[in-house]
Amino acid sequence: MYRIYLLPLAVAIISGTTNTISARSPGPISSTRSPTPRSTAKTSIIGGDIATPGSTPWLVSIRDAQYHPPPHFCGGTILNHYWILTTASCVTSSSINLLVVLGEYNQDEDEGYEKKRTPLLSLIHPNYTYFNMHAYNVALLLVSYFSYGERIQPAPLLPNPGDRGMWQYRDESEEELTRKKFPHRFKDEKWDLEGVEGLIAGWGRMNSDEYSSVVLEANLTILSNDACQSAYPDEDMESLMCATDIVRGGVGACMGDSGGGLISKDGYVLGIYSYAEPCASDEFPGIYVNMSVIQQWMCPIIRHHQPERLFRENIDFRIHSSASSLD
Repeated sequence: MYRIYLLPLAVAIISGTTNTISARSPGPISSTRSPTPRSTAKTSIIGGDIATPGSTPWLVSIRDAQYHPPPHFCGGTILNHYWILTTASCVTSSSINLLVVLGEYNQDEDEGYEKKRTPLLSLIHPNYTYFNMHAYNVALLLVSYFSYGERIQPAPLLPNPGDRGMWQYRDESEEELTRKKFPHRFKDEKWDLEGVEGLIAGWGRMNSDEYSSVVLEANLTILSNDACQSAYPDEDMESLMCATDIVRGGVGACMGDSGGGLISKDGYVLGIYSYAEPCASDEFPGIYVNMSVIQQWMCPIIRHHQPERLFRENIDFRIHSSASSLD
């Protein structure tokens, strides 16, 4: 069971077949450097760097379309030709008029790579509540089909050896071999990601009142569950994890980066940025939704061969917008 937030189709009901999470074959999760080229230019973004144009093709800008021009307020991650991953709080606490911009780098310029889509449907994890806005803080946005390009590419989800439908193992030996490819341990069918390094990118706040017009990025390391629980004793950490820069300190995502994916060296989505208060604090690391906990809910949805069928499911739907999708 999941909640559906319905947005009427403005052009035509989606047709065709969705792609799987990625055409890329599973590879080892690394705890070393980021998966993207890095610029040497430093900025004032809470310790981050200016990203190289096109180096974060999975990243999307989510904007509030009730204003003109629509301002950026959250990030998201491309999963396939139809689905965008973000946080539930980005969907429920903002305007109902959402706009997704793919292929974006510099928000002050039209560089010719951008594609714009109005979400047709948003699905929110059933365990997410307004009373605990960080646990299971995840949403999926369904948009009309878009093609991949130089600056528009999906990011694969973590392999789950227990999900035969996801990877279609031929036999148990192949499943065991896939497990051996990954050096990190499993705990209760979850990845133990402590010590793994990931890249967070976005257009979020650089200081108290200034946002970045270009993509900024930072390399962060996932902390132990105990360290995360110690920093946030009142949070339910079952679906959460924390990440920070353990070398330099004072580095991290901030307002406007929420919904963005924490991406491993090999391109896998490790987590979704949810919250940090104050931003980039050594004492209070950023909180991320742990992807390995929520993928069992997500995978059947994003692998749906006929996304339009989701519109016909009579499950707690709400109308959000009648705006059309844009190319």
